[in-house]
Amino acid sequence: MPEPRPTQSDLLMRIVEDIAEIKATVKNYAELERRVRKIEAYAMLFGIISAAMTATIIALINKAIGA
Repeated sequence: MPEPRPTQSDLLMRIVEDIAEIKATVKNYAELERRVRKIEAYAMLFGIISAAMTATIIALINKAIGA
């Protein structure tokens, strides 16, 4: 027995569901991108602080040994 063909309402409902799923996926990617950017900012800040501390320690060592 052949399956009945979907009606226009069925097709429209399926399209609406698909669009809702796409929108949810895009929102998830936007949230993920926001989190990654925040982590990148923290990594950059950590790198700058680490470089400043290293430079200070090296300067103190050089001063102590009279170089």
